Amino acid sequence: MAINTSLLVASPTFQEALVDKTGIPMANGTVTCYQDMSRTTLKNWYYQSGTPGNYTYIKLPNPLQLSAAGTVCDINGVDTIPFFYPFSELDQGESQKYYITIVNETQTNQITRANFPPNSASGGGGNGGNGVNTNNLIVNGGFWRNLQPNTLNVTPYTSIDLTNSTQIVVSPSQHDGFQYPDVTFFKTNTTATDTLTFTPFPFVPIGSTTNTILINDITPEYYINHACTVAGSGQTQKAYFFPISLHVNTLANVSFTATIQAQNNGSVGAGQNVIKLFIYQDTGQGTTGITDEIAVLNLSTGWQKCIVSSSSNAVESNV
Repeated sequence: MAINTSLLVASPTFQEALVDKTGIPMANGTVTCYQDMSRTTLKNWYYQSGTPGNYTYIKLPNPLQLSAAGTVCDINGVDTIPFFYPFSELDQGESQKYYITIVNETQTNQITRANFPPNSASGGGGNGGNGVNTNNLIVNGGFWRNLQPNTLNVTPYTSIDLTNSTQIVVSPSQHDGFQYPDVTFFKTNTTATDTLTFTPFPFVPIGSTTNTILINDITPEYYINHACTVAGSGQTQKAYFFPISLHVNTLANVSFTATIQAQNNGSVGAGQNVIKLFIYQDTGQGTTGITDEIAVLNLSTGWQKCIVSSSSNAVESNV
């Protein structure tokens, strides 16, 4: 049976280069794709070929040997972007995630990815069994790609100094054509001393029920660890923008659900343990955007999960 190519999920970057546990390009390593629920059964992945208006998607080798630079290549040895099909090839309505293993040239395990890709929509155009659209509109919400150097097994983790930045992209999201296409940090002025660290979560064994970290969620690789060590003056905004849509009217008066998990390891003074969730409409240069507050989360020292189901009055572009 032919696959539904509209359900293919592309790699989030324009070049898929892999590194080992020390951050060195994984020359001649091997990638193997299995079904997540049947980890001895291979599962196809694809690359794009053809010309505009006539693109085709061809199966990549599985297992696939990486290039000398650690990149994914097609059957001709040409660097390419992999496409994943997180559905059964016999029934596009059946979710079927990947379990991916990556070993280096000496066949030593370096990376495993279970339940991949995360947060991909259900089949049949993204509708769940109850007929409700469940498309995920936030790309790279787990900060898989970020500004910080690859320091997964190196401590202390490298921090990014945000003190003199009023706007900086911290995690790419690939919303082509969008004014703020990536996860971006904003603040009003540079009077406060701020740092950002993309801190890896502790390892959680697959299937563990006693060593979980987040509440009823798959634990991603990183979380944003923001520290303000010197309070600023005259600051009216300090925020992270997550792009959720290319077109300005996408969520106007449409019901949606937003989820965030957070904790506070700093001061618990009034206003210092609170984060707010907003929907923000960017209306373009020379105009004032529309901001719609949808949640206030009072943080404690443990991880808390906030789920907001709402319908904003604004026509939204960012959250």
